[in-house]
Amino acid sequence: MMLVALSLPDRGGCEAMCEMLTISPQLHVIMLGVEPDEGAQVHALRRGAAGCLSKAIDLEILPRVLRGVRAGEAAVTRAIATRVLEQVRMLDRAELDRLRPVRSSLTQREWEVLDLLVEGTTTGEIAKQLGVSLATVRSHVKHVLGKLHMHSRDEAIRYVERVRHASRT
Repeated sequence: MMLVALSLPDRGGCEAMCEMLTISPQLHVIMLGVEPDEGAQVHALRRGAAGCLSKAIDLEILPRVLRGVRAGEAAVTRAIATRVLEQVRMLDRAELDRLRPVRSSLTQREWEVLDLLVEGTTTGEIAKQLGVSLATVRSHVKHVLGKLHMHSRDEAIRYVERVRHASRT
């Protein structure tokens, strides 16, 4: 678990967080900001932050917040939770059908490949659509199956459909 300032002197905290998550995807990063910049906080959450809090947080509640994050909870203010809820309510059906778990070991590209598999797209079509070789697509599929501990594309597709169905109910 790591606490990172949203604004760092040499670069943004989001940039630093993304580098850390690339190296260690299971890391829980909580962004800390001085002023309530909801836009920056939502951006950080989209990029993989486990939460965004004010630097003025009451230190007595910080241990409880950290335990919650370790247990898979988000560490966000009520204002951010409300904003995220509003954004979810505005999603159309196609966007809802592409929802992904908050914490995932899959890379953005692996999710793109998996989303296309769920849509029934062939390996050749995926390669053409993403502008990569067939071997690259096969490599992505192999990594997806390994990370999800699955043995076939069909098993991975069923997993994604179950996850997305559960999020709609």
